[in-house]
Amino acid sequence: MGLEEEFESGLYDGPPAKDLLVRLLKARRIRPTEQRVALARLVFSRRWHFAAEDLGELAKGSGFAVSMPTVYSTLNLFVRKGLLKELVVDPRRTLYDSNIQEHCHIWDARTGSIVDVDMGAVTVRDAGKWGLEGVETCDVLVRIRRSS
Repeated sequence: MGLEEEFESGLYDGPPAKDLLVRLLKARRIRPTEQRVALARLVFSRRWHFAAEDLGELAKGSGFAVSMPTVYSTLNLFVRKGLLKELVVDPRRTLYDSNIQEHCHIWDARTGSIVDVDMGAVTVRDAGKWGLEGVETCDVLVRIRRSS
């Protein structure tokens, strides 16, 4: 089993093992500092969508002191290295997704809830009209706003 498969199988069911996280960070050319590993353990303990502030509060509640600038820089690094997805749900709100498998999202602006949608459930009709021939992946975020 390769590191990526081992990582995927070791996630989302409680905190992953520290040695697995250290190896994964190194494989992605990320220096595994104590703070990065601790934040990674929180991020990858389950499949979830979260704001940076949520992670900061979770870290604080876990007894791990970390500044918000460190949280933001770590999340941005994880996004750049392909460990997280960044979801800009509106100009004032960014969420992060620990599930990096290909999937879409539906975000409800009124409730703030977000739902994962399997890519198999999404079809783009007349892809040629939109210049989408040969596209391998496409990030889709559907924002819904309900009338009051």
